[in-house]
Amino acid sequence: MLSNAFFESLNMGIQKAEAPDCWQRLTDYCSKMSQDQQLFVNQKPEVVEVRNKLMEAFSLFMFEKFKTEFSKVADFQQLCNSYIDTVIQAGQDYSKQVVNVMDENKALKARIAELDGLQKD
Repeated sequence: MLSNAFFESLNMGIQKAEAPDCWQRLTDYCSKMSQDQQLFVNQKPEVVEVRNKLMEAFSLFMFEKFKTEFSKVADFQQLCNSYIDTVIQAGQDYSKQVVNVMDENKALKARIAELDGLQKD
């Protein structure tokens, strides 16, 4: 799940849309590069890593901005419902896991007490 801080920064980012066009700087730089240089740069692992982070953030931004409209498209409704059902199931699995851990802890404490009793004898 995404944090509230992410959504707050997202909203602040949208409000500060008057900021200078950061892409112009990239366009200016890349327009001076040869195709070989562009290919080299775009294949560098650090560039790929940052681009992937950028794409993930952009995807989250677009999803948050248009998730209601997205979920109204008939072809995507089943996918949205599947995601929601999966989150609900994972939440229920967590509750079961907590109960199992508590039961396991009780059994371990009982075993420790039993071993302590044997050690004292």
